Amino acid sequence: MTSKTNCDLAMFEELLYPTFIAMSPLVVLERHQKIIDKYGIENFLKKEEFKRAREMYQTARYAIGMTAKTGNLFWITPGKRNETPDTYIIWKEGETKVLKIECVEVTTWEKHIETMFKVIEKKLNKYYPANFVVLVHINREGDNVTASYFADIYNRLKKCRVTMGSVRFWTSIKKKGEKDTLLGELYPSDKYTEFHTAYILNKYHSLPQPIIKIDVISGRSGIVFNKEDFDNKLPKIP
Repeated sequence: MTSKTNCDLAMFEELLYPTFIAMSPLVVLERHQKIIDKYGIENFLKKEEFKRAREMYQTARYAIGMTAKTGNLFWITPGKRNETPDTYIIWKEGETKVLKIECVEVTTWEKHIETMFKVIEKKLNKYYPANFVVLVHINREGDNVTASYFADIYNRLKKCRVTMGSVRFWTSIKKKGEKDTLLGELYPSDKYTEFHTAYILNKYHSLPQPIIKIDVISGRSGIVFNKEDFDNKLPKIP
């Protein structure tokens, strides 16, 4: 791959999701649909140009689950290209509304990988600080992964050297009723939250600043953007 190609890829990613611009999950999912409509689902799922877009989508689904779990509202911003973390989630906490930032490393458990633990094990072999979460998207349509399966991974992780703060996952579920997504934690606890995505997303309509500029080093937010500023800026694939 030439340097020109690398530059083109970096510019393409920046136009899809600019570094240090944080968006609410609602904005990310709306932009995700525009990306699918313009470029097609196959390009989105397979091409390197959309790696950042995939990570932003997966983190947005995770952030929705964290809203269901904690009640906090979140923003998501990408990390720098070819660096860790993949993404950040940001939220305001306490009466002073201090900005909190969590680093997210995104990975996927797909059909061609036999066990979920193999996916997690690759991350265990790297060093991640305590403010990092390893997020596993379970993308195995048709599989019926049971609670006992997750409990086994939790028990195995308790015996491992784990440097990151937590290991979590999200997956779509099919069951009676309105709940369609499961968010789970496999380390340091084994807690789970089922929720209805559309219901939780409705909470984000009241967020007064759906797009902000954020310095993830200092934790300071600045300029507020209008959602419309990003709606029509989808470039050609390089």
